[in-house]
Amino acid sequence: MPDSGLSAFPYVHFPTGWFAVAASGELAAGEVKPIHYFGTDLVLFRTEAGQAVVTDPYCPHLGAHLGYGGQVEGETIRCPFHHWKFEASGRCVSVPFAPVPAQARLRIWPTAEHNGMILVWYDLNGRPPGWEMPDFEKTPVPELEGIKTYENIKTYPQEILENGADWLHFNTVHATRQLSGEVDPRSDGPHNLVFTFRTRDMETDPAMDHFRGEVAFYGPGYGRNLSWGKPFPNLTVENSVYVTPIDQGTLTIRSLHRIVPDANNPMPMDGLKQIFAGLGPEITRQLEQDVIIWERKTYFPRPMLAASDGPILKYRKWYSQFYPEGPEAAAMGKVA
Repeated sequence: MPDSGLSAFPYVHFPTGWFAVAASGELAAGEVKPIHYFGTDLVLFRTEAGQAVVTDPYCPHLGAHLGYGGQVEGETIRCPFHHWKFEASGRCVSVPFAPVPAQARLRIWPTAEHNGMILVWYDLNGRPPGWEMPDFEKTPVPELEGIKTYENIKTYPQEILENGADWLHFNTVHATRQLSGEVDPRSDGPHNLVFTFRTRDMETDPAMDHFRGEVAFYGPGYGRNLSWGKPFPNLTVENSVYVTPIDQGTLTIRSLHRIVPDANNPMPMDGLKQIFAGLGPEITRQLEQDVIIWERKTYFPRPMLAASDGPILKYRKWYSQFYPEGPEAAAMGKVA
């Protein structure tokens, strides 16, 4: 019998890429927060000018944790112990009553903000970011956008985003429409993968253009699902999913959902708000159904697939590039 559950996942290390550590609106200017991702403690703060910064937690002087009592002063964070100050680059710029030691600095993690999320670059070997994340259009109506966070899900980021390549489960697990899709040739470079899909509703519309959309992956921690069609004419429904490893086998999911009406959408705001009000609960319903499976399934590097399953193997091959172990680990059935 094969190993079951988390122990069967074939990769030992976290994948390389950009991962969300907070929504932008969760961190005010001057605020300091202790966080824990990638199996390590970190500190997140925002300077008074608005720059989000992620750093190693301990002051290099005598080891105080900057996330507990550390304070932002202008563009620096001040240690709670002896008030050493470090700017956003990590360089120490002030030591009370003494010259600043030449080598005094904090390790700063590459940090960026895109589409309402604070993102951190993770790489096991400390290499700099290999690509930049995209920026998309802002929500024209803030009331039609929401973010939900789900903590301590016991699985791996790869498993979460694989949902976007698993056409059949939407019908069998979530009782939604039947999907069919393909890899889109618009995939932009090795770090981006796009699938387009169509759906059918056999009770009301057997044609395969009842509902259309695409799911795009941008590295190992972000999937963006857009859909449009007959149920909701003249608007786009978006569900962006950010997955960030906390420790091996445990992660956080952040789900940004919104509806974007076209310029010629005739629907009044009350109608748009009514559609939006149902979107968050539906996403939660589907995610809770998935969690039951994710947290108890095993991982087969060579699964037995049927024609209706969708491009799961194409997705897994693409995703494997982000692991330090590379594609060979899954192909050989290596067990973590």
